[in-house]
Amino acid sequence: GDRWRASPQLYWYIGPVGLLGEYVISSQRVQRAGAVADLQHRAWNVTGAFVLTLERETYQGVVPKHPVDFRHKSFGALELALRYSELRFDPAAFPVFADPTASVRSARELAAGLNWYVDDHVRFMRSFQRTTNVGGAATGDHQPENALLGRLQIKL
Repeated sequence: GDRWRASPQLYWYIGPVGLLGEYVISSQRVQRAGAVADLQHRAWNVTGAFVLTLERETYQGVVPKHPVDFRHKSFGALELALRYSELRFDPAAFPVFADPTASVRSARELAAGLNWYVDDHVRFMRSFQRTTNVGGAATGDHQPENALLGRLQIKL
């Protein structure tokens, strides 16, 4: 059915500090077994970052003042990041369009990460994320989820 989404974003960077916030509202018309509804789901997150090596934080990322060069004892840039997120599904989705014993009604995530900028083209990222859920299990809440993630990013 019909759907629309709005997702305003706000960011602020000053020196080695960065903040980013997003809010999303997503609406979709759904139909099941003769029932019709316009469901609106909402989510938001806020992320804070600090460059430990005091380079300038930007929306595009960090450019190390001293790219990695072990012969000259240059080690790039290190950034610490924290994020809090929430997702809430429209209560009208339950139980007609989603099974409350199998689908969560909301989720909250707390994440921390350490990013190593080797130079202005290569970044290694490591993060830990913990998500807690409301609903989604026959006996109540779905078990919390923990994730340890690693990523290599190369900009061309």
